[in-house]
Amino acid sequence: MVSFLAADDCSDGTDNDGDGFVDFPYDPGCTSLLSTREISPLVPLFSSFGLCLLVLGLLLASFSFSNTRARL
Repeated sequence: MVSFLAADDCSDGTDNDGDGFVDFPYDPGCTSLLSTREISPLVPLFSSFGLCLLVLGLLLASFSFSNTRARL
């Protein structure tokens, strides 16, 4: 008989949810070593792609606002 043990997401040494944190206790989406999934509601903000989008959005908003003010 062959049995396969699947590693839980919070103890497999991989950043499964892409938030830049790996496993319990460092990943805020992991509540214990036995958590089966890394789920973090902060992924879009703390991922490098999400952070780039946030900064780009802020830059575009400030540029748009400054152009609108100049015309008034």
